[in-house]
Amino acid sequence: MIRKSIPFYVGVWGISLALFAILCFVIPSLIPGLNATWGVSFWVPFALILLAFAVNLVCAVFTLKAENASRTFYRIPLLRISWISLIVISVCALIFRILPAGLMWAAAVLCVIVCVISAAALLKAGAAAVVAEAVDNRVADETAFIRDVTLRLEGIARCAKDEETRRICNAVYEAARYSDPRSSAALSDIEAQIDTVAASFEKAVADNDGDGIKKAGDELLGLFSRRGSQCKRMK
Repeated sequence: MIRKSIPFYVGVWGISLALFAILCFVIPSLIPGLNATWGVSFWVPFALILLAFAVNLVCAVFTLKAENASRTFYRIPLLRISWISLIVISVCALIFRILPAGLMWAAAVLCVIVCVISAAALLKAGAAAVVAEAVDNRVADETAFIRDVTLRLEGIARCAKDEETRRICNAVYEAARYSDPRSSAALSDIEAQIDTVAASFEKAVADNDGDGIKKAGDELLGLFSRRGSQCKRMK
């Protein structure tokens, strides 16, 4: 959704830049008495405003081209900043040619300041997004085992062929579902055991082996209980 704003933003930006060029080079020749200086007092501020337009476009497109949800979330406030910056730059550009030489410089400097603020805000939001992504990735890695084994046990429960098997499957599934979601290197041994017994449990359910189902189910409940106790000790 946010990426679809790029063509509209670029269109408004292009119109503002075109009006700026027209007012600078066409209008002065049509209106006698209008400030038509072409010295350094015009060209340097003119170049600074062009630079401000360019920086604004780069910042806006970078903001709108968020690669994923977290970056989009952190860059949403920057859309407002980009639009405000474009409005300020456009206003300064549109009145630029009718200003005295001293105020031309003031308008150009204001545009540059606005762009610096926009760029700084974008860098800050980008850094925040990177940190947030790192945290999200770490949490995803740490919770991968319980998430996967819970989904696996949920699928096994759906294959239960009688009420007793369904009861055991649901008990094991609930034990996994409410386990501490975080994994760590200290839990690798017990989690490997859970993975092995879960495979035996799945085979027993598929074969409708009542004794195998009860044995593997009890083992899994015990392993999840031990894992929970170990998690508590590590906190």
